[in-house]
Amino acid sequence: MPSKLKILADMKLLVARMEEDLGLSDYSNLNRALITAVVDLHAQGDCNASTAALLEHQLLKEFSRPSVFRALRMMEKSGEIKKVGTVRGYYAPAN
Repeated sequence: MPSKLKILADMKLLVARMEEDLGLSDYSNLNRALITAVVDLHAQGDCNASTAALLEHQLLKEFSRPSVFRALRMMEKSGEIKKVGTVRGYYAPAN
């Protein structure tokens, strides 16, 4: 039976290969975590990701608030995420 650390190593390698296949391997850790969190929140009940929910998301807790907002602006400008709705602070994956 493989150890828990071996299973973790295998999972991390799988994630790294998937990120490479999706073109995310060149992203910073923050940008990878942000796009993943937006997709995760968007998929939960087909709702859009609010900035409040993003700041509380498990994948983004280690990053500072200003860094997350900077990354949101950058990823919106590059077309990877989009603002949605008439109320500010809601995001969805661009595709």
